[in-house]
Amino acid sequence: MKLRIKLLSDFCTGSGEGFNSTVDTDAVFDEYGFPYIPAKRLKGCIRESCLELEELGVIPMGSVTRMFGREGDKPSLFSLSDSYPEDYEAMLSDLMREKDKILTNYQNVVALYSYTRAQTALNPDTGTAEKNSLRTIRVVKKGMVFESDLRISPQMTNEEKEYLKLGAELVTHMGIHRTRGLGTVKITLQEAKEEAYQKTVRWKFGERNRIFYSILLKSSMMNKSPEGNQTKTQDYIEGGKILGLLAGGLGKEKYQELMQEELVVSNAYIMCGEKRCSPLQVSLQKRKDQGFDEEGKMEVIDMLYAGDVYEQMIPVGEKYADSDGHIVNVDTEINYHHRRPEDKSVGHVNGINESAFYQMESICKGQKFGGMILATKKQAEMVCHVFSAMQETRMGYGRNAQYGAVELSIDRVENIENEKTEKLVHDFQIKLNAPVILYNQNGMCSADVNVLCIYLREVLGVEDLALDQMVLSYETIGGFNVKWGRRKPVITAIGKGSVCTFHTDAGVTVKNGEILFIGERISEGYGEVLFSTEKNRSVILRKECEHERVEKQEENKTNLISMLAKTQCRREIQAGAIKDAKEAYLDCFKEKDADSVVSRLLQICREQNNIDDMVIQAEGTESDKKRELTQPLIKWIKESLEKEYPSKCRIEPSEQFREEEIYSLYSRTFLQQLKYLLRPGREERRAEHE
Repeated sequence: MKLRIKLLSDFCTGSGEGFNSTVDTDAVFDEYGFPYIPAKRLKGCIRESCLELEELGVIPMGSVTRMFGREGDKPSLFSLSDSYPEDYEAMLSDLMREKDKILTNYQNVVALYSYTRAQTALNPDTGTAEKNSLRTIRVVKKGMVFESDLRISPQMTNEEKEYLKLGAELVTHMGIHRTRGLGTVKITLQEAKEEAYQKTVRWKFGERNRIFYSILLKSSMMNKSPEGNQTKTQDYIEGGKILGLLAGGLGKEKYQELMQEELVVSNAYIMCGEKRCSPLQVSLQKRKDQGFDEEGKMEVIDMLYAGDVYEQMIPVGEKYADSDGHIVNVDTEINYHHRRPEDKSVGHVNGINESAFYQMESICKGQKFGGMILATKKQAEMVCHVFSAMQETRMGYGRNAQYGAVELSIDRVENIENEKTEKLVHDFQIKLNAPVILYNQNGMCSADVNVLCIYLREVLGVEDLALDQMVLSYETIGGFNVKWGRRKPVITAIGKGSVCTFHTDAGVTVKNGEILFIGERISEGYGEVLFSTEKNRSVILRKECEHERVEKQEENKTNLISMLAKTQCRREIQAGAIKDAKEAYLDCFKEKDADSVVSRLLQICREQNNIDDMVIQAEGTESDKKRELTQPLIKWIKESLEKEYPSKCRIEPSEQFREEEIYSLYSRTFLQQLKYLLRPGREERRAEHE
């Protein structure tokens, strides 16, 4: 279903951010400058409306808890996405395709959809403004229409759907200052058009398969840290969440059938184009103050093979890179939220009755993550079926509102049996692409590297495997079991990026770049190990790869670019008119009748549609002196309109300003600025201008 929100008045959902004295309270905008309504705010307003209906007896008691869920033990029966302007995808496509990046910069897009309003507090005794009370707020312009995707669970009954629809349509105000003229909205629920999903690809499976999957974030995604910091997100998608999707898509019985044999699921790391990145090894270091050269390269040292290094070295400071050494960073953002008090008469957060402000970190939308699944033929068929059925779904924390909208896809499937075995190698290196959970002989969790050697001997089938060198990091792993409502045990594991070198006289049949999984909980993303048979003292890292969006369609789908160009043209005309007015002021301020002449011309400008009619009416001025003073001002306006300002309008011919619009805009701005400069006290201002 589609939830449509029409703004009947100016609107502001506070972002929690400000810009010093420019904007004290800002609205919410995405990275391109488009305004949007966070789903958590929207869902909260609908929930309050439904609670009022429940209190009035319109809907049965307990319906709200069932529909909206309860934190900790009861999921919501519907999910809601952030609400963006209608035709958002088409406008974004036009914006990304436009070559004039100055025209399409963030501030220009923001200014197209919003403006600032000022307000002050009055002293009740004097009736004047309180000192230092002036505040500015940025509001989104009324008349805009926003759309949000609303997906309903099959468990929701038809009656509950009607309750939800009724509650949504009863929401008439949203955002801040809703009792001061802002935030009047009209919400409607509509059936969405059926979208054609991509066709299911028929993969050819072997007895053992390696399935490569990718996850594209359609909205911000929050993966709470396993260390216990619930306001901070991980910068990757752990394998346990993929396993949870499979469990939800298959159902209890099918999932138990899937897990009869161990299914290996890796973490999903950020992708650079079509290449999956992996954590950089912690043994890489660079010289102090070293950066990328002119070609975007940086040579760093692997301390495992460095030998004697006499320079001061520091860690590289980067987290992920692809197989070609391109550095890739995961973009995250901070989102501000609030919980209102239980007392509905209090319209703001007051810090009591469990009301509070809080912030959450999340991974920014638009990024792509990739991982792999090792499965038997039967398991692979089940996994691909779930991915095909759940191509667009939600995952992570807060997935029922605002966060976690993703697009799943299977990129390719490889038959592991068809891989050729390399010759024996006696020295090799391993890098942990994920934390490794190990148990020692006493059944206790251990982060001892000697226990890692025992696991490797068993996996590789060699007894004389000996540890040579190592550079390790450690991670704390915990988590929360939602079903049991209890925290998972907190353990210490050898962290991702750790590297070790080994030697064996017997030799092992591993090849360079091979990935194996060792340790415990490998179905949750742990234990991924990358083998390398090369010894490189230096490693070349490259700047982050950038992949621009490629559009096949050349014509703009919306009028967004024309609107931006027209707005830019308006600003140029107004700036020129203000500049011209300041020059004209130096010539006419001595005349005592200048102020009344400018006021008269302003009135004529409002009445006439073109400069010729303005000239005719100005000639009828009753006073010869005023008529003489009028002529140079009209001449100035006429010459500017004929020669300079039409050429500045860089707009498509079909969207150009009409002559009447240019005349009205320039003339009014010119005369209003001149009238401002001619206000009382102009003699004192002459010295400032001169």
